Amino acid sequence: MDRQVLRPLSSSRSTLGTPSTTNENTVEIPDSFLTPPPVELYVPTVLHSSLQEYGKLKRKLNLAEAQYQLHQNNIVKIDSDDEDENIPGSFETPPKTPKQCQKKKASITTNSHSDNTEGATPRLPPKNKKQRVQRKAKPVPIATQLGGLTTKQLIDLVTEFTVKYPQLEEEICELIPSPDLTSMEQRLDYLHHNVYKSFPYTRWGSSRDSFCYKRVKTHLDAFKKECIDQGKTLMNSESWEAVINYILIAWKFVEKLPNWDNPAHNVQKKQCFKTLATICKKALKSSCFEKELYHSIKSRLEAVVEFDGAMNSCVEEVTAILKKMS
Repeated sequence: MDRQVLRPLSSSRSTLGTPSTTNENTVEIPDSFLTPPPVELYVPTVLHSSLQEYGKLKRKLNLAEAQYQLHQNNIVKIDSDDEDENIPGSFETPPKTPKQCQKKKASITTNSHSDNTEGATPRLPPKNKKQRVQRKAKPVPIATQLGGLTTKQLIDLVTEFTVKYPQLEEEICELIPSPDLTSMEQRLDYLHHNVYKSFPYTRWGSSRDSFCYKRVKTHLDAFKKECIDQGKTLMNSESWEAVINYILIAWKFVEKLPNWDNPAHNVQKKQCFKTLATICKKALKSSCFEKELYHSIKSRLEAVVEFDGAMNSCVEEVTAILKKMS
């Protein structure tokens, strides 16, 4: 296969676009294909120029960022005299944060203060503060102190006092008042009110039947317990007159308790009558009153007998005492 030979460029300019006739196996190539293109074809486009500018700016910004990091790490600043002064993003001293400014101010003030105080006279130590005057405790009245004590504490206190000063025991006994029955009466009134308050609002039969009794039984038991316990407390204190007065007060509340259709449900009421009568009889046997007081007690007991015969033994006891005194 014969090689195709290219003709020189100088000889092909005269015969542009026409094939050579010297050799049949040779092919002439036009000069426009081998010569460089005109200068206008190498003019950079808008996109190419923007990419070049972007590359320059990126390099300059990286330089500025590196200088900023050096400044933050307290490294000597790089001289940028060789660089263009109008470079966007060139190195500048970054603004300080408020915390850094405060630290710098504090260090400056301490240094200046130390410089000024070197030649000045030393300051005197501050005077000791005046001690606060201690508050004196005010004397508390004895009534206020006794008000916070329990019953047992009061009993122990008086007992110790009489043991220490036995000559004052008689005077103290004469000053002791009779027990106040107001709080006991209020307690019985409250429990008696709860008994009637616990009755059901709607019922199909009698208000004293077994259904109502089951609703009231709990409050009946509470009333019975409190009534008997208060009487025993007064009995242990051997305040005989107060015992009899309490029996007559409690008897009125027991009389007002409901009478149930079933006799077996009246157990609480009968127990209260029986216990109160027993306590009253013991108090009469142990008492030593005047004749007039016995007469008043007898009249009050006779008025109570009408409701329950348990108090007959107490009336008989008072009658026997009056006969002995006459």
